Amino acid sequence: MHRFPGCGKKRGDDSGWCKLFDDLRGGVFGDFSTGLDEHWQAHNESPYTAEERANLRQRIEAERQQRHAEELLRHKEAAEKAADILAAASADPTQHPYALNKGVDFGPRVKRGAWPQRGWSDTLLIPVYGVDGRIWTLEAINTNGEKDFLKGGRKRGGFHPLGKISRAKQVLIGEGLATVAAVHAMDGAPAVAAMDAGNLSAVALAVRKLAPDAEIILLADNDIKPDGSNPGLKAATEAAQTVGGRVAVPELAGQKCDFWDVWQQRGPEAVRDALAKISDVATMSAATIATDEGIESHWPKPQPLTARIEP
Repeated sequence: MHRFPGCGKKRGDDSGWCKLFDDLRGGVFGDFSTGLDEHWQAHNESPYTAEERANLRQRIEAERQQRHAEELLRHKEAAEKAADILAAASADPTQHPYALNKGVDFGPRVKRGAWPQRGWSDTLLIPVYGVDGRIWTLEAINTNGEKDFLKGGRKRGGFHPLGKISRAKQVLIGEGLATVAAVHAMDGAPAVAAMDAGNLSAVALAVRKLAPDAEIILLADNDIKPDGSNPGLKAATEAAQTVGGRVAVPELAGQKCDFWDVWQQRGPEAVRDALAKISDVATMSAATIATDEGIESHWPKPQPLTARIEP
């Protein structure tokens, strides 16, 4: 099994994988960070016999089961390491340079301590929870704002919560913690950080499991590009369409921005105004979006690191 950076990942990531079969005429490949899982078979001049097709299917399934077992072990080991790192974190997260720069409360679950993976001595440690209420992995942010995820940790579908999500009437979902925290700070709106755009749809589905009747609102990053594309808005729109949700779009005079930028430059009322203009996106394109209001309730108080946190 060969490992390499997944789609859009930096050097050091190993979520991409591939394996060539012994006969060198086929193989399997995928990306654990996106859920990609495919196989390849060389073109055969003559049609495969029924026996050859059956053998190929068996080989692919055997490889799939092996990969699944390997990934479960990696996730288990990473979750244990995450608990150890958090247990050793004792510094005040509110005084970390990144937290001071953002100027918004990140909530009680964010810790501050060392990050052995990169040799960083002072980082904010953001636990990423799964729909099962357990800590799956960690994101670390150093004093310069550089970010890193725990190697081998399960991230897809994982999120960091602010407020109570389970059985909530409305839930906000954004990419980064600062964006979500800025909106949550207005009135305690239950919200989750998906950690990146590629995880929005998976997190939206996880939130739908925790809050089946909730109105789900995606907080888009307004990633305006010179060529007219907008990957942040596109990802938020796709996630909203996946769960029948809606999209809120921040605006700063046509500039690239997120809701933290609006909060920081124009204040909470500007964010509140944006969240009062939502419309459904089920039948809309990624080019035309708006937003909604409301939201209350809180995620349970932090539990011991080894305990299961009821969502």
